[in-house]
Parts: sequence; C-alpha cells; structure tokens
Amino acid sequence: MKIYKMSMLVVIALLFASCDFEQKKKAELPEVDMDVKVEEGQLPTFDVDWADVNVGTKPKL
Repeated sequence: MKIYKMSMLVVIALLFASCDFEQKKKAELPEVDMDVKVEEGQLPTFDVDWADVNVGTKPKL
C-alpha cells in the first residue's frame, strides 16, 4: 500500500511538472452593501498548456 501511494504521488508530480499554468484573471470577492445590495464576484481563470505526448510503435526487425 505504501508503494502504491508513493507511485501515485510521483505520477501526480509528473503531471503538474509537464504542463504550464498561466493565470488570466484574478479572483474577486463579491461586494456587499449594507442596504442588501450584492454585486457578483468572479472566479479566477487559468490557461493550461498540457505537454504534447506522441506515442507510437516501431516494427522490430
């Protein structure tokens, strides 16, 4: 079980290391006025470029 957990951590670390994160918008909390007027907030947006992986086979001669 310990080997399984360690291998999963390695796989997750490799996934995060193989992509590029760039934050496009910052998070914003909603604005609340004391007269019960609420303006919406916004969630952050990210542009994620995953690594290109080419998998193929070669005939063995």
